[in-house]
Amino acid sequence: REFGDDKDFRRKFEDEAKAMAKLNHPNLVSVYDFGEVEHMLYIVMEFVEGKSLHESFHGKVIDEKKVIRLVTGICEGLAHAHEAGILHRDIKPANILLDAKSRPKIGDFGLARLTGETEGDGIIYGTPDYIAPEVIKNPGAVDTRSDVFSTGIILYELLTGKLPEKTYI
Repeated sequence: REFGDDKDFRRKFEDEAKAMAKLNHPNLVSVYDFGEVEHMLYIVMEFVEGKSLHESFHGKVIDEKKVIRLVTGICEGLAHAHEAGILHRDIKPANILLDAKSRPKIGDFGLARLTGETEGDGIIYGTPDYIAPEVIKNPGAVDTRSDVFSTGIILYELLTGKLPEKTYI
């Protein structure tokens, strides 16, 4: 409720909700509406019946053909969001839902921002195991490549059943 009264938060929330509502892609969770009720902001999104990529495959090695299909879908959804000027900034298996036909759908755009916006110094967003080195070293340099890096971590994890060592940070 306290965020509903914060003008800066409200403006960012509305800008991001408007941008996400314009997205229409089979590999993105659709946003149907957004608004406010009694100073509480809300977003109405598509219901995806199924499990997350994390719940479905965590710690398992997946067949290469299935991995190709899953990662291709993730990349296509991200490409659509990037073309619309939206960075997800928290690509990870828990934020990718699998529908009834095991198609990946990227959700949870809670940390998303428009590509033209910059963050203040020292602000780091994302999930540690999936963030790109520049997110740690230079948060102001974050762009679409950071989402692509996170997708590469998912690719590695699906093929090996484990996360890569963190020598890259």
